[in-house]
Amino acid sequence: MGLTTTQLSASSRAAYSADKPILLGRNVTENIIASTPPAWRSWDYSSIASHSADYTVSATNVNATDSTKPTYRAYDRKTNLQTGPVYGGSSHDHYSLIFPFQGKYGSTGDDPGVPNDVKVDTVAILNHNLGTLSSEISSANPLYVQVYIGSQADSGTRYKVAEWVFGSGYLSATDIPLVAVDLTRDGLGTATTYEQYSWTYGGTLQNGGYIQIAIWSLNGNFTSLPSIGEVVLGQRVQLLHQASVPYEGRNWGADVTTEAPLTGQFKRYLHSSGRRIFRPSFRLTTDKDEVVTWFEDHISYGQKPFLYMPLPSRAVASPYQAYWVALEDTDFSIERTSSSPFDYGAELNMLECAPYNSSIA
Repeated sequence: MGLTTTQLSASSRAAYSADKPILLGRNVTENIIASTPPAWRSWDYSSIASHSADYTVSATNVNATDSTKPTYRAYDRKTNLQTGPVYGGSSHDHYSLIFPFQGKYGSTGDDPGVPNDVKVDTVAILNHNLGTLSSEISSANPLYVQVYIGSQADSGTRYKVAEWVFGSGYLSATDIPLVAVDLTRDGLGTATTYEQYSWTYGGTLQNGGYIQIAIWSLNGNFTSLPSIGEVVLGQRVQLLHQASVPYEGRNWGADVTTEAPLTGQFKRYLHSSGRRIFRPSFRLTTDKDEVVTWFEDHISYGQKPFLYMPLPSRAVASPYQAYWVALEDTDFSIERTSSSPFDYGAELNMLECAPYNSSIA
């Protein structure tokens, strides 16, 4: 078993270049290994001259996992609950959240939560404090957020596939959704763009892959510590057509409980306000089967929240429009359209999940 790479299909790359929507529902970080659960590590660059960490702890590679902010919060599909490390030490300028994960060889009908193989081509880090954290560090020391992948937690080659930099001349000190859809292994010279990484299995439940989120600033003074609400690492569904009315979803609302008694005062109890409401209709052609798989497998027949990017170019850059949403109900249908005997249509009624991304342009 090992790490293999392929390039996303030409049709997928063309649709992305044309700014067609993306759905990201599958998350490989959910395939945890009980004996080696996700964990935080902390170290100082002067002791370990690396920006990525081993899973195995040592005198210099400290276990920084905080039991009061457990790591399962990074993959529980609840962005409001955050994970974070404990303080590693006054000189520590590196923190990493490490995900060893697994997969299961099998056939159609296996538990959809453990796919036959694991694929990653998109990364998202949601509801974090990394922009705020960067403002506490000297402008001479930018804050780096990097994603590394590999096939083993303590040995083998690790590749950096995504990076964001906060600081003067870089990203501003705001806690924007961090999304990467063009993953490329760093340092290979002839690296292919838009790569998809897979860890394929052979026979039994076993250790699979290794991904870590590294957060560091050389000589940086971490007076506060990183916090992350959700890390999504998975295989996206690239729609081939824009919604019939692309920004029909430019709607806002509130989550309330209403009491309307027969007599007396009309009452509403506010749970949250400012959520986005999306009701786009899509034309489906050769992407129909992918959408069916996404609904049945990636979000478990509409039960799980997912990431929606109506215009990917605005998700990876300003104004950072990537939304953690859930289907309004679990009923979903794909119907033939009148425009062509080979075309289908589907409507996705989606409600944003709190905390909300207020980006809009």
